[in-house]
Amino acid sequence: MVEGKNKVIKAGCDVEMKSEKEILEMIKEYATSTGGFRLLEEKEIPKYLVITRSSRPGPSFDSKSEDILITDGNPEFISEKHVYNYPTLNGHYYKYKVTNAKYAIILQWYGHDYDGGWQEWTTVTVYGDCPFHEKIRELQEELNI
Repeated sequence: MVEGKNKVIKAGCDVEMKSEKEILEMIKEYATSTGGFRLLEEKEIPKYLVITRSSRPGPSFDSKSEDILITDGNPEFISEKHVYNYPTLNGHYYKYKVTNAKYAIILQWYGHDYDGGWQEWTTVTVYGDCPFHEKIRELQEELNI
């Protein structure tokens, strides 16, 4: 794999190029504070992928989420949807069509203090044939508490 040829898109941001090592470090950074991550695996890459960024604007509790799309293919931005429903949601949804890809990964982080203390989760979904899939599995095993 050629280093730096992976496209990384944080919800609401431009495409960045990152190496396999940088991607694994990014996953580790998100998952370290959450006691590991849930790993989901899908054989096929969906025609469309949606990533989100959201928060809860209301006064009673706080919640935040952030998704990141990682692929070796060509992500084409299709549309954005903004949902604002005070006091429960301020969400942005970004839809992409990914072509010529061997793999796609969605890194999802979510946190809230609904039950009185801050709780967070990280999920990594791997679609297709990711060349560093085994390294992601090893990282999951390493970080899981």
